[in-house]
Amino acid sequence: MNQLHLYILTLLFVLASSVQAEGRGLTVRHYEYLKAQEARDLTISVHAMREAFMVANATLEAERRKPLYCQPKEMNLTLQSTLEILDEQMKITARSLDTPISIVLLDGLKRTLPCRK
Repeated sequence: MNQLHLYILTLLFVLASSVQAEGRGLTVRHYEYLKAQEARDLTISVHAMREAFMVANATLEAERRKPLYCQPKEMNLTLQSTLEILDEQMKITARSLDTPISIVLLDGLKRTLPCRK
């Protein structure tokens, strides 16, 4: 198993370990609650999602496949900017409170960092 696959598996383990008991993972409902509490778990979860999407993008690009979103090389996608993208996407898109926050984040990354055709 190469380093990239090991890294992806580690990230998936981190995400899976933060899954709520009812099995839905971090949902919009959980995100809003944790954000109001200024919970450290929220930033850890969003950081892990951001890293997982970045690794997925790098893997897709290495395989010469279309990436999920297109981050300019000179742009540093920080945790703060990721949280801002997530918050903005939540304002734009009406979602069920049970929607996984990872879907909202991915939609926000695609909207904010679109790929040119």
